Amino acid sequence: MKLPPKVTAKNGRYFWIAQSVERDRRGRLKRRWLPLSRVDEGPAALYDALARLHRPPSDSAMPAIVSAWKGAELGKYSPATKKEYERMAVVIAEAFRDFEVADVRPSDVADFVDQWKDRPRAGNAYRSLLLLIMSYAVRRGRRDDNPVREIASFSVSARSRYLTDEEIARIKAKSSAMTAGLVDLALVTGQRIGDLLSLKWSDVRADGIIFRPAKVQKKTAVAVPIRMTPRLRAVLERCRVATKVSSLWVVHTRAGQPLTYSGANSAWERACNAAGVTDAHFHDLRHRAITDAERQGKNARRLGGHSSKAMTQTYIEAAGLDWIDPPDEQEAAK
Repeated sequence: MKLPPKVTAKNGRYFWIAQSVERDRRGRLKRRWLPLSRVDEGPAALYDALARLHRPPSDSAMPAIVSAWKGAELGKYSPATKKEYERMAVVIAEAFRDFEVADVRPSDVADFVDQWKDRPRAGNAYRSLLLLIMSYAVRRGRRDDNPVREIASFSVSARSRYLTDEEIARIKAKSSAMTAGLVDLALVTGQRIGDLLSLKWSDVRADGIIFRPAKVQKKTAVAVPIRMTPRLRAVLERCRVATKVSSLWVVHTRAGQPLTYSGANSAWERACNAAGVTDAHFHDLRHRAITDAERQGKNARRLGGHSSKAMTQTYIEAAGLDWIDPPDEQEAAK
């Protein structure tokens, strides 16, 4: 059988060879292999697949579904999550741009997420977003099932990192006054960076601060009331005088505007590099705060805003265990 132009057979399947808009390291346009039908399905299935491939885009095409999901659902998320989902949605729309939503199979999902086998957290993030988009398609009657559910998430080991006092001191020494204040605020409150960056002075009361974590607000509506202590009051005062500019936000730029996630994370990474502290994530400060609260007999679960003790325990165990003294020689002899 003579194949149509730009069609080739490989590993028992026909593919349409198309040019990508991306270029390789040598500056040449990459080739895209678009799956058609299986060879054993015969010529009719091949030409039917070609017809579907060249059919004008419909409102059931994956890029259209991704766009519709963004318009309907994206506004529900926090600014940081919204920005990240916007970026990831572009990747998903491009990867599935030649698919009708009803034609996406579990194996197609697996091919997509397997790109991040060496970065399992990123792969799981893309799988989670694709799961949401496909659930939206099911609700809108574009398909009857969600193929993403058939593909398991990557197994990710719990992060084991407990930043020491000495490491934190070195990082703060290489930080600006405002970044150092943000570090201290994370250590004393145990809250996520997004909730710290959105904290306003109007949220600070004489008796403490009531955090309403954006990440879980729509799920559990949990509130985290942090009592005002001398340590917290001192940290807040350091943030207040970190710059000469008055601002509505506790943590802000030199212009008085709220500090962005990317700006805060970049400042953290620069300070860690300058201090020579490796493998340190800003989120490790939350691990440390929750672990310290548990060891001091405080309510670590409520501090973390967790709905279960099991979730809190993953933070504590990942941050490091307490040393256990073995018996000395005399006790062993008995």
